[in-house]
Amino acid sequence: MYLPAVHRTGCGSRTSTSQTTTREAGTLAAANHCFARAVPELLPVATAAIGGLARAVRQCRLRNQADRNAACLLFEQTPIPDADFMLTLAHSRLEAVLAPETGGCIARFSLRHDGGIQQLLRPLAHDHASPGPLDMACYPLVPFSGRITNGRFRFGAEDVALPPDPICVPHAIHGRGWRAPWEVLEASANTARLRFVHKPEDAGGWSWPWSFETEQHFSLGLEGLSVAMRLTNLSSAPMPGGLGLHPFFNGRASARLQARLPEVWESGPDGTPTGLAPVPEKWRFDEPRDMKDVDVDHCFSRSEGRFRVDWTDRPFALRIEATGAPHAIVYAPPGEDFFCAEPVSHAPDAVNRPEREDVTGLRTLVPGETMELLCRFLVEEA
Repeated sequence: MYLPAVHRTGCGSRTSTSQTTTREAGTLAAANHCFARAVPELLPVATAAIGGLARAVRQCRLRNQADRNAACLLFEQTPIPDADFMLTLAHSRLEAVLAPETGGCIARFSLRHDGGIQQLLRPLAHDHASPGPLDMACYPLVPFSGRITNGRFRFGAEDVALPPDPICVPHAIHGRGWRAPWEVLEASANTARLRFVHKPEDAGGWSWPWSFETEQHFSLGLEGLSVAMRLTNLSSAPMPGGLGLHPFFNGRASARLQARLPEVWESGPDGTPTGLAPVPEKWRFDEPRDMKDVDVDHCFSRSEGRFRVDWTDRPFALRIEATGAPHAIVYAPPGEDFFCAEPVSHAPDAVNRPEREDVTGLRTLVPGETMELLCRFLVEEA
């Protein structure tokens, strides 16, 4: 009999009913799912036990992370998630730790190898006092990827003014999912399904005028980790939509990236794109390229959705295969020991670009329509 590994590293006083509701629903969903399949007659006992745990959780006090969000009123008003709530998936030699209430992020993705643990993505530090999404191994991008200039755009009859994100004032960036708690709908030994629902009237100032539902389905197998993302328009009017994942790769000093990325979106001083151009030699990744001296923060177009990351001092490599992601962001900031290769559905600031949607990748979702993105992180011998 299996119960998903749900653990905390600390506790504190809850600040909103929605947080405890999310925790209880996720924990109960996981317990009910597993017990119902394994030992149906024990389901009432399990539900009572988990319910008692949830009641105890109500008495805890969450660490105050308001100082992390002080740059913007929106994030001061957003309910503070329980950063200590983690969900662990395991299969054979692989383990993935999820942080549902901290942006639906992947906190760690690791491989047991030769008697030790090898981190496949940059891991959340075990001793981190108050982690946020920027400290995680990977976070979701939904309902858009990249920047929106000054947080403003017009779509249909809507004039939209999103609040600035603290990391790139005055622009909005990466949507809402990475800044919000996600609900655990289902969990098993090696799978989990998370959901986040946005309603404008409950968004606490994040002024995206369309309702939507988004899910992430994580599945850990012998080959690696797959993440299936879905975005559904729940509103009564068409809305712009986009999806992506933002993984961090560590060990940049010995890392190499290989990907076929034939075009690049040139950008201005503020980082927003100005137009498409052929990729210069310094950013070509057709052959494995050392990342230690690469300085780039750009979106590439006509991506095949395939990347390969290897390390000269590690016996394994990661192959990334994505569908529904014709664009890719490569981010390698100077002075850091990480870089990012992000499969995304559209270019930054696509809502403000004059090009057609088949060029920018932006989707227009009619009411009830769903778009999807699938990304697989496959482990292979180097």
